[in-house]
Amino acid sequence: MLLHDVGKSVSRLGILARIGATLGVLRSHRALQYRNHERLGVELASGSGVNGDVLEKMRGHSRAEFMSAFARADDE
Repeated sequence: MLLHDVGKSVSRLGILARIGATLGVLRSHRALQYRNHERLGVELASGSGVNGDVLEKMRGHSRAEFMSAFARADDE
């Protein structure tokens, strides 16, 4: 699981509802939260004191850069 996926918890959707939200069939407020989980994950991480470099990677840089930032953080 990538760190930004913590934003999925905000929607409080079950498995079937998550599938519906992903496919665009479910259009509730909670489904919208689920589809915007990356942004919500960054907001949650930012409020929790996560390192600024990691936050930048979470905001949309390439997966390789993202994973490299985690590897560096793990080595610290």
